[in-house]
Amino acid sequence: MAINEAEILETMRLAGYRLTGPRRKLVDLLVQAGAPLTAEEIHQLARRARLNANLSTIYRNLATFCEMGWLEAVPGPNGERHYQIHNADERMSVRCLDCGQLTTLNVAPGQRLNAVVRELGFNADSLRVTLAAHCAHPCEHKDSGKPAL
Repeated sequence: MAINEAEILETMRLAGYRLTGPRRKLVDLLVQAGAPLTAEEIHQLARRARLNANLSTIYRNLATFCEMGWLEAVPGPNGERHYQIHNADERMSVRCLDCGQLTTLNVAPGQRLNAVVRELGFNADSLRVTLAAHCAHPCEHKDSGKPAL
């Protein structure tokens, strides 16, 4: 289930973040986005919405939102990050290497992944799977904030 705007704002308020007009507008833009967006795309949307925030401010807020857990960054086809509201029900997706479109996969336990991908119109012969999760054990990278290699 996707988190709604009121829940996001309440989460931020309880965490001690100021709910400024620009921050509220940025949250609104992210909630209204129909697809994952890069920081640059979010910046362009913000400018069109007359939100006077520079790109570095957008990046700082996106990083904060990701740390809070309601926004997630997914890798794009060229290594760039795409940001989307975290949806607890969506655990698997496939990104087209040609157009970059991200499609959610609804895979039941025991169902073959390549069959599901093929049904969506993708060439399953070129399927690559990348798993991402947080480990449960103590880790030097968790404490330092550095990405694991």
